[in-house]
Amino acid sequence: MTDGSAAFLAYGITAPFFFGFAKWLCETAIKDGVETLYFLSQDGESVKKCYDVLAPYYPEAPRSDYIYASWRSLHVPSIKNEQDIQASLNRFFPTTDLETLLSCRLGVETVPKQLLQKHGFRSLKDKVNHSRHLDAVVALALDLAPRILEQASKENEALLTYYREHGLAEKGHKAIVTIGHHDSLQDALSRLTGNDTLGCYSFASYAGENADNKPDTEERPSYTNNAAMFDLLFSSCEGSFKKMEKQTPCFFEPAQSQTQKEFLTTVHEQAVQLCTDIADVMGNRLQGADWPAEGALLPYATLLSGPGAADARLFLGLQSEDFYGALDHRTVLHYNPESTDESVRESLWQAGARALASSS
Repeated sequence: MTDGSAAFLAYGITAPFFFGFAKWLCETAIKDGVETLYFLSQDGESVKKCYDVLAPYYPEAPRSDYIYASWRSLHVPSIKNEQDIQASLNRFFPTTDLETLLSCRLGVETVPKQLLQKHGFRSLKDKVNHSRHLDAVVALALDLAPRILEQASKENEALLTYYREHGLAEKGHKAIVTIGHHDSLQDALSRLTGNDTLGCYSFASYAGENADNKPDTEERPSYTNNAAMFDLLFSSCEGSFKKMEKQTPCFFEPAQSQTQKEFLTTVHEQAVQLCTDIADVMGNRLQGADWPAEGALLPYATLLSGPGAADARLFLGLQSEDFYGALDHRTVLHYNPESTDESVRESLWQAGARALASSS
């Protein structure tokens, strides 16, 4: 479909649903009487740029703001007691190192060696998984409870101060913008700020209006079975937001390669360019234009379901993040020319791995 051109992929295949989502946000938020839209980092940055291009053509469009938020940054400040600590670890985590798990779930960065040894660990680099190590990890965390609760309290105070400065704690006609189905993220923001009137719009909801409840077939692939690969395109080149320390935002160290930065920059720049091009041509007629979500999503969903080798190569070197899940990063395409099974098993995008394998 792309003939190996990242620019064609970005402008011709993926930009249409960036435009569609931004247009849907303008129109849906106006209909709902929303006055402020908060685009959440890190995946809301590119969407906000698209929205800001289209909003001037909608006189009643809500003002936009960009705020730092993430699963990890909101979860740790919500920990109030030992029961919360245990509940945090009871939620499934994949095989990962102990350091990543404790940092992402509980805000713990260092642990005395004697305490690690007490619970059967040699170092923070030890690999742990939910089924084998849960009891030992919980016991270690409960021994660390005073430190965890102190850190959670500090993060709570700093993050709440930041959100108050952006007006997020004030009740009114306000909503957040996310990519996936983030009802829990909306709930966490509401609990932290005390604002139970906060609304939420997500790309998943936009896509679901026309795509989610239809079968994912060869003739009509949908967003549903490709959500992670859609979400990937909204990722920022900035590291994932970790916490607010006093009034300074702290981020996870970005593990993105130069290849990924260039790829995402192309995707986002071309999305904004398509929005600009359409807005320049249509002007105020945007308000009455029909741009069905299913049609905007279909080209990329089709590529994901049946890629050619040239399409797949565009995604080599890319990674997907899941810090709250303690998965750190997952490789989009793991390519081992000697083993198709390994390539498919270790890849987030298995259809892409098969396409590469079939071409070698």
